[in-house]
Amino acid sequence: MRRAACLVAAWLTFSAHAAAAGAAADDAETIRTRLASALRRFAGALQESYGHDSQPARMAVREMAAALSGWTAAQSSARADTGSADAEYTRVRQAVADGDENGVDRLLAAFAAGHADAGAVGAATGRGGPFGRRQLLLDSPGTGPLFVPAPYVEGLRHLRASRYEAALLAFTAALDRDVSPRAATLVDERAGVRQAERLLQDVDRARAEQVLKDVVAAVPHSGLAHYMLGRVYQSRQRPVESSLELLASVEALVDGAGTVLEAAAVLRLNDGDLAGAIVAYRRQLEVDPNNSAAHRRLGELYGQQGRLDAALGEFAAALLADPASADGHASRAQALLRLGRFGDAEAAARRAVALQPRHEAALYALGTALVRLDQHDEGARVLEQFEALRAVSRAREERDWQLARLKDEAGQRVDQGDYGGAAALLRQAAALAPDDPAILLAAGAVLVRSGQHEAAIPLLTRALALRETPEGRRYLSEARAAMGR
Repeated sequence: MRRAACLVAAWLTFSAHAAAAGAAADDAETIRTRLASALRRFAGALQESYGHDSQPARMAVREMAAALSGWTAAQSSARADTGSADAEYTRVRQAVADGDENGVDRLLAAFAAGHADAGAVGAATGRGGPFGRRQLLLDSPGTGPLFVPAPYVEGLRHLRASRYEAALLAFTAALDRDVSPRAATLVDERAGVRQAERLLQDVDRARAEQVLKDVVAAVPHSGLAHYMLGRVYQSRQRPVESSLELLASVEALVDGAGTVLEAAAVLRLNDGDLAGAIVAYRRQLEVDPNNSAAHRRLGELYGQQGRLDAALGEFAAALLADPASADGHASRAQALLRLGRFGDAEAAARRAVALQPRHEAALYALGTALVRLDQHDEGARVLEQFEALRAVSRAREERDWQLARLKDEAGQRVDQGDYGGAAALLRQAAALAPDDPAILLAAGAVLVRSGQHEAAIPLLTRALALRETPEGRRYLSEARAAMGR
């Protein structure tokens, strides 16, 4: 631990002198970006090396220490320079609270025009931002979950609490313990996760579930094990347990927490837990504050609770993040419709339809608003268009429901060891969705497991043509070998 403290102190001192000797100091956003980038490299190095080679991770820790040398000063400067974005956002929120819809429209238009290049909220949050948070562990757009092993979770806790030097000390101390692949915690965690991955590739969810439960019992802070167990529960139609495991995985996440929290919110919502879904969406917005869709979904949940003012506030935030969101304008139109503000609802719905002419919710809101405004002929035409689109959507939803039922029943058959029965069900699913590589792969894999190698080959070939995967290649090779090809 003493060596770790010396390492961090040396790098902080070196970096402070380098910063003082250099040109203009970096601003808070540049430093945060460097720090977050180093942190992600750190987590990636840990995942790749599994403790056998600590040097890449140690270099990333040093990069973090270098970036932190100017963090405090830059943060103070950022807080002093709130910029115009905070004021603009406050005015929008106040206009929403006052019911001044014309004012909201004018402010949103002005805000979008002023930040057209970088995106509304993205530009604003770079200067301390309208959402009022500049956390280190914000998600990168479009990234998947990136976990650190359990021994490094303590360092992440320090980072989230802005205890940066303590975080670097914790990371370095964990690296000192992690250089040996014989480290007991890491052996328990990583060996169990790898075994579960192999079992899931073989479509053995019941055994994979037990292995992952053993891992989280032995290593409670294994984020990856919690995450994988949550996904297994989800595939076995156990939404409450799934959401709990996904939420438990978040403390070990360096990146992708927003995606995991969104999945947990959807699971809670599908189980009828509206309050739990709201909490999960709020947590998602803490790590991904510019997520327009998350603000919109949270607003829709507030609307279900009858909290229409809160809903309008979230829709305003959604449109600040993405002024061209047809979904955001349509959701706002529906809330205004419920408030009896039919003229405002018409205007919002027309914006959504202009962006997306076949948007069902927007067409329904527009048609209803027009009828309420005594514009019956146009309203009737719009509602007829809505009904035609709705008929197509119902057919698609029926197909999706059939697919979900077949996959669920097939999963139950697999758990019971009835691979022949599972194969028959998944072949039905593949007939309904001939361009879905996941369904084709699952059908081919179960056919291989049931000994129906010849039937598996065309399904696996089609799956690989749509999306190349190691699992698909492995099952296809196995089927061809069994057929002597």
